Amino acid sequence: MARRTGFAHVIYNVMTGAMAFFLLGPFTAVFVSGAGAGNSLTALVAFHSFFNAIGVALILPFAKPFARCVEALVPDRGAELTRSLDPRVLGMPEIAVDSAKTAVDKIVRAEVAHLRSCMGASQPSGTDYGWDNIETAVSEARSYLDKIELPSRSDVEISSIKGMYHVLDHLDRLP
Repeated sequence: MARRTGFAHVIYNVMTGAMAFFLLGPFTAVFVSGAGAGNSLTALVAFHSFFNAIGVALILPFAKPFARCVEALVPDRGAELTRSLDPRVLGMPEIAVDSAKTAVDKIVRAEVAHLRSCMGASQPSGTDYGWDNIETAVSEARSYLDKIELPSRSDVEISSIKGMYHVLDHLDRLP
């Protein structure tokens, strides 16, 4: 999601930057001939606010197609249950722990849905990933947790990691 957000931000800024380039001449002609003549700082702030507002107004009606375009250009990587386990954030313990929490939460929900399916209970929503995929996800999550290196003073992260190992141990014992 962070990659998609960054990519969307770049695309939006390129679009509004191109628009600003073409609006600079007409805006300057109107502003210089008007009451703002002589105050270049006010002109700069007004122009920046103007083209940002126009950019938002133009892209807002196309927010969903724009989001779909970004999703197509920057696809998700990896299996759905462990997609958040990004090895590039292992050097940032707080972010890595949050990524692991997201994955463990998805795995827990997937295993509960799988067990409900095995018992013949109705599924409120979601997909039954099957035991093999869940087992693989548990293994990947455990491996990811093993790679997170925490400073000795990271009591909150250490506690979170211990809790996630505990959850994963229980998930291994359920079926």
